[in-house]
Amino acid sequence: VLKEGDIVKVANTSGDVTVVTEETVNYTEDIDYKTKKVKDDDMYEDDKKVTTKGEKGKKDIIAKVVCENGEQTEKIVQRAKVKKEPVTEVVHVGTKERPKDVGTGKFINPCPAGTKTSGFGYRWGRLHKGIDLACATGNNIYAADNGKVITAESHYSYGNYIEIDHNNGYTTLYAHCSKLLVNVGDVVEQGQIIAKVGSTGNSTGPHCHFQVGVNGN
Repeated sequence: VLKEGDIVKVANTSGDVTVVTEETVNYTEDIDYKTKKVKDDDMYEDDKKVTTKGEKGKKDIIAKVVCENGEQTEKIVQRAKVKKEPVTEVVHVGTKERPKDVGTGKFINPCPAGTKTSGFGYRWGRLHKGIDLACATGNNIYAADNGKVITAESHYSYGNYIEIDHNNGYTTLYAHCSKLLVNVGDVVEQGQIIAKVGSTGNSTGPHCHFQVGVNGN
């Protein structure tokens, strides 16, 4: 009979016990789809278009899972049956040389020196059709993408402004400039300096008003 305070000695200890379990499990696993690229002479270089969207397949798995002390150490697939075949994604990649006046559809910041002080949307009861990028007069304004200048003039509200047609459904407009450096008909490249920041027209301080048109909207 043990009493409180007695010392107990355990003989013939064999160390920690490792518990190994085996079980058969059933589960469904995804099968990744492949991507096939097709050269397309009717599309411009760097343009891509998914013509068939890829879809993952499914397969049913029966496997033996071995665990030691609750941690999986081995998984042996005993049977795998495809439940649904994956659908290969088909991507058309353009090979035609892009004309210098056709945009890429991806815009760069037209006034990286500026800080956004106003966004697109209703302001003071009227629709503000672009964003305002404020900085000191004379900072550079860059073409956001390749295109052709369709407007370079003075306007009562926009002040000195430029509009570029990117010949892909997009147009961009740059307003309140202190100085215009391109003329109507000029072909410009993405990143080319086209004007200088100013505060002409209906403006409360030097900034670049930048707006994007999409198919006339």
